[in-house]
Amino acid sequence: MSPVFQAEMYAIRACICNINSQEESSVATCSDSQAVLKTLRGAKTTSNLVKETILALKALSVSHSVRLLWVPGHHGVEGNEIADVLGKQAACLNFVGPEPVLGLPNTLIRTYIRQWADKEQTKRWQTVEGCRQASNILVIKIILVLVLVSFQSNHFYFI
Repeated sequence: MSPVFQAEMYAIRACICNINSQEESSVATCSDSQAVLKTLRGAKTTSNLVKETILALKALSVSHSVRLLWVPGHHGVEGNEIADVLGKQAACLNFVGPEPVLGLPNTLIRTYIRQWADKEQTKRWQTVEGCRQASNILVIKIILVLVLVSFQSNHFYFI
């Protein structure tokens, strides 16, 4: 999940969780993110944020008629334009609280680590003499495993 996807998902969850009406009513939540809306309609999820959002939608749907609507971004839809302005303003603020705010998805971390490992392996391949294949691959694989374990366990020894 990209940070933008996470922010869009979090915004829908926050919106749904802040509806305080006890009476039965109709609730329409609009988003310009087709990816988020498709994910919420999907049958399978591995993200806790998506699961929490789906559970919040289900809980709200017990007493309300809930609709998720797509609106085109940057086409003058008033609420969407206001949300975009507020999002841009919030992105410029310093965050106060525990970091990371929404975190980085594991897939993004793994991608960056693999890219780094490939660059390091290429550098070593070009500079080391003798037994290049075995020594380089072994060193890079060990480093990659250690870094992945540190990210997965939230112990960032190598960063």
